[in-house]
Order: sequence, then C-alpha cells, then structure tokens
Amino acid sequence: MQRPTSPAEVVTLSDVRAAQVLLDREARTWFRPFFGRPSTVSEAARALGRPANSVLYRVRAWQRLGLLTVAHEERRRGRIIRHYRSAADHFFIPQALTPARDLTELLRMINAPYLELSYASQVAFAQRLSPEWGVQFAHWGEVVGATGPGQIWQADAASQQVLLDHFCFPQLDHQDALRFQAELLTLLGHYGQGTGNTTYICHLSLVALTK
Repeated sequence: MQRPTSPAEVVTLSDVRAAQVLLDREARTWFRPFFGRPSTVSEAARALGRPANSVLYRVRAWQRLGLLTVAHEERRRGRIIRHYRSAADHFFIPQALTPARDLTELLRMINAPYLELSYASQVAFAQRLSPEWGVQFAHWGEVVGATGPGQIWQADAASQQVLLDHFCFPQLDHQDALRFQAELLTLLGHYGQGTGNTTYICHLSLVALTK
C-alpha cells in the first residue's frame, strides 16, 4: 500500500485483503467511525451499537492491513486510551483488486446496492400514494406513474410530495453541459449538507450518450 505523508492524501491500495474491507458494505459500516476522524474503540462501539470486543477485533485487523493508525493516546485513570483514525481520508482501489471483470461490471457492483435502495424506497412511498400504478407513454418518452380518476400523479409543487425518478435527454453544446454540471453540483453542495430529520437518496448522472 502506498503510504501517505498526511491523512488527507489519497492512498492507493495494493493488498487485496485491504481492498475487500472497503468494498464490503458491512465492513465499511464498522470502519466508518474511524474514517477521517479519530475515535476510541468504546466510542465506535457506542456509535455502531455493537460490542466493544467485536470492534477491537476489527481494529487490530485493520491496523495489520495498514488501513488504520493510532492518531494519539491519552491516559485515563492509569490506562492508556488509543484514538484510532483511518490511514488516509481517501483510498483508491485499482480495478485489478476488485472482483469486477471490466469497468461496466465495476460500476454495476458499486452502484447496485444504492439503486436497489432507491427502488425499494420509491416503491414503499409510491404505494402509500396510490394503489394504481402503470406506465405512461407520450411523445417525449415513458414514465411509471400513478393514475386516478382521469389524472396521472406527477412530482410537482402541487403534489406536495417528494418522489422523483426522471430521465431526460437534453441537446446541449459542450459549454452548456459544463454549466449544467456546475449548477447541479452547486445544488448538491447546498442541499447535501442539510441536517433535517429525514434522509433522502439522490442519484445524479450526466454524460454524453455514446454514438
């Protein structure tokens, strides 16, 4: 593994065992309390709701793999308390260390859990909105929607509901596409740091279609 000169640098992994830790969603959940910030084993165990011994077992394994370091130590009541931190704020895993055979499979492998979560959340919410759903076809494309007496439910201001899953195919010059991307990122930065009481999932994708 490439060693960083500071935690903020990107570390490129070379050990498949270390890569497997970060590629596994469950393992990443255990690792998260230490990612980019120091934490004791006890603090991490409380945050995870897991036994401290189970956290300590993983911490020792991550240290051996070079994923975790001791940020600092303090003495409490005659005991040394270690604060652990991820070895870097960013880790890069080359495709060769993943199970994916090509880039397409890698994208599917990484995105699939989030897409499934999005679909499951949409279905659960949609079924509360209406028992009747189907596919609406129009000149601009097709969309899954709910139907009532002579109407089709749409995600607009009048509905007062948050449920949006939309594909569009704008015809843009390169500079317009760059501005569109910048505006999307600005919106994401503005709303992405929210501290409300509900977690939403948002997936943005903007790329030129292959010929």
